[in-house]
Amino acid sequence: MLSPKPWRAHPIPWTLNSSKRDRSPTTSTMFKGRSLAFILLVSACTEGGGGPVTVEEQDSAATGAEARNLGSAARIYRFNTNVGRCGSWSLDEDYSSGRYNAHRFAFNAEANTDTELTLARQAGSWQPALIIANTDGVRLYDGETGLTSGGVTVTRDLSGRTGAVARLKITASSRTALYAYTTSWAVIGSRYEGSITRSAEYTFAISETCAETDWQSAHRGIDLEGSHIPRAGLSNSTLRSALGVRVEPYGDVVRFDGNDFVSGTLSWFGGSNDTGVTATETGAITGERLRSLRGYFAAMRFDYSQNGRTWWGSQRLLVVNPNTGEAIVVRPVDWGPNTRTHRLIDLSQESLRALGVSTDDEVLVSFADPSTPLGPL
Repeated sequence: MLSPKPWRAHPIPWTLNSSKRDRSPTTSTMFKGRSLAFILLVSACTEGGGGPVTVEEQDSAATGAEARNLGSAARIYRFNTNVGRCGSWSLDEDYSSGRYNAHRFAFNAEANTDTELTLARQAGSWQPALIIANTDGVRLYDGETGLTSGGVTVTRDLSGRTGAVARLKITASSRTALYAYTTSWAVIGSRYEGSITRSAEYTFAISETCAETDWQSAHRGIDLEGSHIPRAGLSNSTLRSALGVRVEPYGDVVRFDGNDFVSGTLSWFGGSNDTGVTATETGAITGERLRSLRGYFAAMRFDYSQNGRTWWGSQRLLVVNPNTGEAIVVRPVDWGPNTRTHRLIDLSQESLRALGVSTDDEVLVSFADPSTPLGPL
């Protein structure tokens, strides 16, 4: 069949606030937006006739994975971070409230990057220390000794024991959620029973460095010779003709390792396992029998209006798994999937295996140099 198939159904952020965050909130701040019934409940749930447990005290307690990471006595203030891939982020912070002896920063170690964490003392008499753990409570770095676990390797640069700076490096085989804890060596020595001086001030920084990967030389952007990688907001006359939809509804433009891609979800099609097509059905672009296809191929809701169907048949697409950096080059053979799937692209089963993805996972798509060989890069 040489026309689009409208029926086929194959488819961070925390804003940095420059003000210091480790402050003792007033009662009105602590209970802002909470009902009176909740306030009374917090006060009534105290055992043994002791004083009421405040919301902040409950939030600072180390429980679950954090109790395994640091110890149940740790008093923790928690932050999120927003580090762009191959980017950097930093925060100036202090321990002026005296309530906390550790600050936790949640972040992601990205695949195929070198992530450097630095804790630099700016004021006060204390020795800075960094602890790294995963979200399951497995400690990967105790301030001096790093290890490898779950594809994550932590290596010490500076411990901070005898200086003003603690620094380490992290590499990961896939995107991994981690916690970094900033504290002092005296607190670690006290098993988190102790405190950090209220005069303590520091800068915490995260920096990611991306090594150039093989796919970067093949990348040719998301617009080429007047045609476009389908994405949300673009008018598409072929889509209108096939499905009555004037504008492509799916696909977001994102930056990945300094390059533009279109991000969206995927499924698979073609090959002998595709029972959703007949034995004689052919791809809308190349005319090949879909169930006889092998190798690395794709279908998207291409717009033929600018360069025609034949032009798309001569192109190559670069597809990247954003969680691992794995990349492949595929060739367009068909038109689809249907917009009701909410998916951006369909790939061959071989392509999904090479990328390490499954149906409805996210992938990144761009044009590739037409001379690039098909398959993994």
